[in-house]
Amino acid sequence: MIQGEDSFKIEVPEISLENAKGLSNEQIAVLNTELIEKAKSMVGEVMVLELAQHVQTFLRDNYKGPQKSFYEEMLSNQLKQQEKLKLEQQKRLDFLKRKEEKERQLLEDEIQKRQHALKEETKKMKETKQVQFKCLYICLS
Repeated sequence: MIQGEDSFKIEVPEISLENAKGLSNEQIAVLNTELIEKAKSMVGEVMVLELAQHVQTFLRDNYKGPQKSFYEEMLSNQLKQQEKLKLEQQKRLDFLKRKEEKERQLLEDEIQKRQHALKEETKKMKETKQVQFKCLYICLS
């Protein structure tokens, strides 16, 4: 509340904060001091709007909102815990999926490697048989 509206041009008005909620006593004292200092620096000027804007800025930066009851706080904490557990479970699932995908990829790579080796072995065996048949044919001729 600001009193002394008509005399603001020549002296600092009386400033008091009433029904302050969501601020600590220390914050209320700081705001009150800041308002008085601002009013002193503006003697001789229109200051009500400036003071109101200062209060608005201070509240935006410091207002904590109404205090929750113990029950509301408990519910809020439970909800946070559930969200945290869900996040941890999702991280675990993602990790397991990545691990499983990596193992699957390693198995596929191993299968391809063995298939390639088998093809090479089969090719070598055919070549060896052809050479053996040529030798047998030459020997029998």
